[in-house]
Amino acid sequence: MEELFLRKALVAAIECEKIVCDQNPIPFTLSFKQAQSFFDLALFQLQLIKTELPSIALFVSENQEPIAHNLKEQWKEKLGIYTTIHPDHKYHCTLTEWEVSTSDLLSTLSLFKNVTPHYENCLKVAKQEQDLQKKQVYIEGLMDLLADHVSIFPLFYRMAP
Repeated sequence: MEELFLRKALVAAIECEKIVCDQNPIPFTLSFKQAQSFFDLALFQLQLIKTELPSIALFVSENQEPIAHNLKEQWKEKLGIYTTIHPDHKYHCTLTEWEVSTSDLLSTLSLFKNVTPHYENCLKVAKQEQDLQKKQVYIEGLMDLLADHVSIFPLFYRMAP
């Protein structure tokens, strides 16, 4: 999905804590109010009114259907966007997963290379930061940069057994 503001609206409308209770949600600071603003900008960018926006096709594998249904409900409730869940490869966005071998969120965020030079610099500073509150501020900033610049967005992480 190439439309930046639509991607940002979809991400901002997600409450990660409501998706799964046995996973580790990744915190980010976008709000519902921002989701509404991004959605309005997306409609303007696409030259559409809300009722003209086609349904979003979400590709998922079988084990991800509960998460997909949760996303579908959140996007409908918060933005009025209809989503169809597809087991085939004709989709606008996809839900995928991977396992990490560490609970360190910065290690997960390090997987996203070359987002921007600013992202790389913030990641480096965050890894060196000893103060946990300051480190959390950097992590939130990194999440916001991801939402601005990449087509994928991590919702939660699962520890490898």
